[in-house]
Amino acid sequence: MSFSTPVVVQLPEAKDGPRIAEILDSRQGIAAMSRDGLGGYDLKDSLWVSTFDLLTKATLHPTPETIEAARRALVRLARRGAH
Repeated sequence: MSFSTPVVVQLPEAKDGPRIAEILDSRQGIAAMSRDGLGGYDLKDSLWVSTFDLLTKATLHPTPETIEAARRALVRLARRGAH
């Protein structure tokens, strides 16, 4: 299931160079965090860890509630910017 609205993020470590992207669903959010550097891949950062957890839950158990919670967390992480 897709997010209600895309989340626009900066991907500082994307393979094709730093870029801005629209994240449409939880799987893309997980990829942006783990592969493209969104949020700094900091396992000691509670916001990064909680966002990754919510995205994983939304991927495994896609309900409107889990998807929206993951989208909101991703927005918070994106607004804070990469470390």
